[in-house]
Amino acid sequence: MTGHRALPAGRAALMAYGMRVYAICLDAGLELAPPSLCAGCGAEGLTAVTDSERTSFSCGSCGLCWQVELGWVHRVDGQGRGARHPLSCSPAHDRRLIIRIGLIAPPWLPVPPPGYGGTEVVIDNLARGLQALGHDVRLFTVGDSTCPVSREFLYPTEVTPMDADIPEAAHVLAAYDALADVDIIHDHTILGPLVAGRRGIRQPPVVTTNHGLFTSQTRRIFAEVARHASIVAISHSQALASGGIPIAAVIHHGIDLEVYQPGPGDGGYLLFVGRMCADKGVHLAVRVARRAGQRLVIVAKMHEPAERAYFEQRVRPLLEPGDEMPAEQPLASRIELLSRAAALLNPITWREPFGLVMVEALASATPVLAFPNGAAPEIIDQGRTGYLCRDERQMITAVGRVPEIERRQCRDAAERRFSLARMALDHQRLYRRILCDPGQLGRRSAACATAAPDRREYRGTASRAQQ
Repeated sequence: MTGHRALPAGRAALMAYGMRVYAICLDAGLELAPPSLCAGCGAEGLTAVTDSERTSFSCGSCGLCWQVELGWVHRVDGQGRGARHPLSCSPAHDRRLIIRIGLIAPPWLPVPPPGYGGTEVVIDNLARGLQALGHDVRLFTVGDSTCPVSREFLYPTEVTPMDADIPEAAHVLAAYDALADVDIIHDHTILGPLVAGRRGIRQPPVVTTNHGLFTSQTRRIFAEVARHASIVAISHSQALASGGIPIAAVIHHGIDLEVYQPGPGDGGYLLFVGRMCADKGVHLAVRVARRAGQRLVIVAKMHEPAERAYFEQRVRPLLEPGDEMPAEQPLASRIELLSRAAALLNPITWREPFGLVMVEALASATPVLAFPNGAAPEIIDQGRTGYLCRDERQMITAVGRVPEIERRQCRDAAERRFSLARMALDHQRLYRRILCDPGQLGRRSAACATAAPDRREYRGTASRAQQ
């Protein structure tokens, strides 16, 4: 390298290699725009192709092309030969490749959860996926979380009862104080983004994911949140119900495909996994399996009084002597049950925003039979990875057609569309778009600055647990 001149963030630097000069965006790690002129022949009209790891520029006149990728520049000639050069010798510059991301989890369960807990599973997957991309991830959670990223907390254990107002308020206030020095905050609580918008102090940009339904009550909340934060929907079905609230991105959940491995489906049973409630359709699953002449294994969370009452009133009367009682299973047992099930029954009766168990089944190479409510049509490929059924009668018929589905197709769909890596890349793309928009709520993140400030140690009511 014969020269290096840093320009203001968001503009270009000139970097010379021998006699050639290349224009490269110094907002390293962000999507790059092509330079106006070819460094080889001076022609205009360069083209750029950007993916999650690199940007390639090419000239249609002389054939010269070069790539920018995670701290290196690749200069490639017309025959495909290239040389690799460090983008910068400056440690401060290398730090700009990393986004400092603060994740806020609800205080109700550890991350990941020991048993049932969809939101906490998603947060754990996202944190690990973003860290695998090289980002600096900090998670504000409860003290008994084990997610393998830097963790901070106010409460040493999960807060009960769930949805208690005062503990949640204290939790999110401590979280925003602890994460004040990150580049971007991704808040997975309901209260947190409201608090962030009313604090009246400079803070990082905020992203929030709606993990539940858009209802008349939550629309009012998210309409206020949208004034100062970017909202992520977890399915197109959910986004369509937002009532005009701006949605920054629709990002489907992803799971760790190393954890969920394809299985043979040789267990001789159908499987239900979910909460013990009418919305999940447990009683319907029992009726479908009974009429199809199949054994049904029920893995269900049944802690709350309403869940136990539903079981006693709607499900227990359908069980016969010798039927297995529903039970909540640890992760290892659930994985084994999913991999050996002939199919997963998911007769949901509500507009479920996503449905993580369907993706877990597909990753296990297990077909899914579901009612076409909520996000189910976005997850199941009709006739290839499962069947969308209008009613019980059609689901009973579909049970008989399960052998027609090639289980490998289920696994392929999970690898193609629902991996942890894909989810992390989608979020990375959103974070970069927000950080690179100078007009984003009048804020400019430290991720686009020339040097990243030192991390402020948070001392006071919050504590930090390292990996």
